[in-house]
Order: sequence, then C-alpha cells, then structure tokens
Amino acid sequence: MDIKLDPFVSVGLIDMYCKCDLMKDARTVYNFMPEKDLIALNAMISGHLHNGDDVEALSLFTEMYKDGIGFNQTTLLTILNSTAGLQVVNVCGQVHALSVKIGTSIDIYIVK
Repeated sequence: MDIKLDPFVSVGLIDMYCKCDLMKDARTVYNFMPEKDLIALNAMISGHLHNGDDVEALSLFTEMYKDGIGFNQTTLLTILNSTAGLQVVNVCGQVHALSVKIGTSIDIYIVK
C-alpha cells in the first residue's frame, strides 16, 4: 500500500490518535510518513508519554538521536518527564547534559 500524507495532516492525525489513546493508529500514520521529521517524532514521543508508555517514548528519543534528526527544547522537556517517570537517574543526567550542551539549561522548565 502506497499512501502519502501531507506532513501537517500526518502530525495532526498522530496527535489526535495519541489523545484518543489509539497508539497503534498513531504509529501506523507515523510509519507511512516518507520522512520522519522532528515535529512528527515529538508528537509520537508526547503521545507515548501522555498514554503512560515512558519506555517507548525514551526508545523513540534514542532512535531520533541516533538517526541524527536532532531534538529541541520540547523534545528534551518531554523526555525528561518520561525518564523521571521511569526513575532512570543516569538517563535524566544525560538528557540534562544535552540540554546544557545546546544551551537550554537556562530554561526554567528544563532546569527544574
């Protein structure tokens, strides 16, 4: 099946499915996206956090970091919430170090 969705529509669908606790449907839309960008990945990570799947949120973050997609302040804040939920102190420290490295350490939400 060759389905090509507009990136904005794809992210909107991902967000909607995540908010409706339909993570399989969100993942299907995500998988059909020809190019996964930072916005789509942030939507998926947030969706997993919203639905209590901190392990998958952290896994997606690791995947996007390894693939060189990058991350932003939103990504770091979301992943810090996930790692805190998992109580993975060493990973929290690594994420904090990344935030310092890219200069978001002054952000009140990242520092707390």
